[in-house]
Amino acid sequence: MEIVHPEYLLTNEKKNSLLQDKLTPVYPITEGVPQKSLRKIIDQAILKLSKESYSFNDLIPRQLIKPLKLPSLKNAIFELHNPSPTTDKSIFLNAKHPAQKRLILEELLAHHLSMRQLRSEVQSNSAPAFSSSSNLLDTFKAQLPFQLTNAQSRVIKEIQDNVCCSTPMLRLVQGDVGSGKTVVAMAAALQAVEADYQVAFMAPTEMLAEQHFENISNWTEKLDINTGWLSGKVKASQRKSTLEQLLIGEIQILVGTHALFQSEVKYQKLGLIIIDEQHRFGVHQRLALKEKGFGGGTPHQLIMTATPIPRTLAMTAYADLDLSVIDELPKGRQGIDTVVIPEQRREQIIQRVNEACNSGRQAYWVCPVIEVGVDVPNASLMIIDNAERLGLSQLHQLRGRVGRGSIKSSCVLLYQGKLSKVGKERLSIMRETNDGFAIAEKDLEIRGPGELLGTKQTGLLQLRIADITRDQYLFPIVEDLANKITTHYPENIQPLINRWLNHGLQYGNV
Repeated sequence: MEIVHPEYLLTNEKKNSLLQDKLTPVYPITEGVPQKSLRKIIDQAILKLSKESYSFNDLIPRQLIKPLKLPSLKNAIFELHNPSPTTDKSIFLNAKHPAQKRLILEELLAHHLSMRQLRSEVQSNSAPAFSSSSNLLDTFKAQLPFQLTNAQSRVIKEIQDNVCCSTPMLRLVQGDVGSGKTVVAMAAALQAVEADYQVAFMAPTEMLAEQHFENISNWTEKLDINTGWLSGKVKASQRKSTLEQLLIGEIQILVGTHALFQSEVKYQKLGLIIIDEQHRFGVHQRLALKEKGFGGGTPHQLIMTATPIPRTLAMTAYADLDLSVIDELPKGRQGIDTVVIPEQRREQIIQRVNEACNSGRQAYWVCPVIEVGVDVPNASLMIIDNAERLGLSQLHQLRGRVGRGSIKSSCVLLYQGKLSKVGKERLSIMRETNDGFAIAEKDLEIRGPGELLGTKQTGLLQLRIADITRDQYLFPIVEDLANKITTHYPENIQPLINRWLNHGLQYGNV
């Protein structure tokens, strides 16, 4: 038995008290900075902080913190770095110690206030107020071969209420795979067109954008509305023609990829921006499109996602947006049976594909690279190869590519090698439920908010102390504190944001 490079302290009976003054903190370390050096640096910082001459502002006033039975920020920092040896360590491990809660609360509060500030800044601008007339929408609904679900009708009404006002709409529409988000987006677009404004409909990939263009064109052709297409692959001559038509207002709805916000793309009268899977776009891209509004005004913004975002995460990540949820699937949609099968049974899967094709149906065989957006109602079998490599939300979206027709559909999750404990847990969730929000909650728990939203590299929700899933019980308190500080201590808002967010409000635009 051996101990390699142990940390030790020489002591005797008279010095035993040294070991009982406090619990010894263990910090996350980086290469080249040993634990002992880090403790020494932090001890020096704590010593400097403890001096009375050192100014340290408690930006949440004491009268707001006292009823919560939490310490001042200064005392919380002391306690966290020098906990009493009698402290129940399980409280620390579960982040329930008052000192931890004090820091968590302030970090969540800073994020919440920053999103409020972002919303306030956007809504201080003016937007075009569309007419409440719905002639085009009524004609469109009458031509559909199906009835709108109650959820679709509810969300369309929420959007109509927004766009009839001169305050810019900022609305996030969540809808599970196959819930009919594109129809809802089309309803919003028709409201803009009827008011004589243009619409920009942007998707993150060529395939998804083309899918939207095909669907929208089929609808607009019957309504005598001119729809244009723009992407990086459009030939120069066609691109020139599209830009000319857009500038003089002949193109009423423009569908495309990131090409829609390039500098040479100029709109005559842009009044509505629709963005699908907006977290796949960067801050500068979204702002560039927003600045193309008519007459210097701010276009209404409708943002859609097929990634079900747990409410607690949406409250933080998209607190600047109103939230609509399409929580109902169209009638006639069949459930999808999901099975988890090891690589060794690949031949059986091939035989199953053969049987499906021989019976006149179609199948997907997916490897970890695929665009979302494909829509083949006749496909009834989905095989996802190396399923253990994909996140739960990705798996759920891929599975949603089948089950779009009246035929009973199946999804096979094919995995290689021996599954880890987490791997088994993830694939088991897929087998047990088709509920996108239940899956998203689990995905959030496993991968964290940055991974789930696809924004790990952007700075969005890179929380230092707080944890969205663990600390969601604090959200009502955060909202209450935000209201009180906004009303009585507005001068503290910007210092709070600056203390916790390196780049101020920029992350909120992603």
